[in-house]
Amino acid sequence: MSVATDVQHTRCVSGPMGHKFRTTAPDSPGYQKETSMAGKNVPGNKWEDALSRVEPRELPVPSREVPVAPGVYIWFREGQPIYVGKALGADGLRGRLKAHFAQGTDFSRSTFRASIAAAQLGLPRSVVRQRPSVITPDQTAVANQWLAQCEVGWIVCASAGESQRLEDALRGEWLPPLNLV
Repeated sequence: MSVATDVQHTRCVSGPMGHKFRTTAPDSPGYQKETSMAGKNVPGNKWEDALSRVEPRELPVPSREVPVAPGVYIWFREGQPIYVGKALGADGLRGRLKAHFAQGTDFSRSTFRASIAAAQLGLPRSVVRQRPSVITPDQTAVANQWLAQCEVGWIVCASAGESQRLEDALRGEWLPPLNLV
């Protein structure tokens, strides 16, 4: 699969707390076929390749810096990938990430934000995503504060189909903790 990469997003990611992703070739000293993250095995090939092309950016990310192109985005917390998603629509990555950058009580437009709120508030995702929202401003603030400590990076793809295939490949190899099954 060939992915047209936005050239400014090209560094490898290794996380803190002993959570490392394979960055060496199979014949190099120190090669690891799989690495662990929070007790889960993370196969190296597809994720390693994707992480080598993503530059996690601290929030807030100015909208003008996010491409209006299809692609795959990865959210990070403490240097570790916690969510992967795709941007297929006409507004591309900029439009999709705008939904994730939202600060209001409506969590229905972002599975990522809903996953954060559900985990932080101890509520079922179905309640968090309910419209009209039943989440209070104080509860929203808890989720927003957690989200503010995250980073996001992306890979620009040549087409929506390529974005879909890349996300499917990554999710098929390892599902980050805030992604739905």
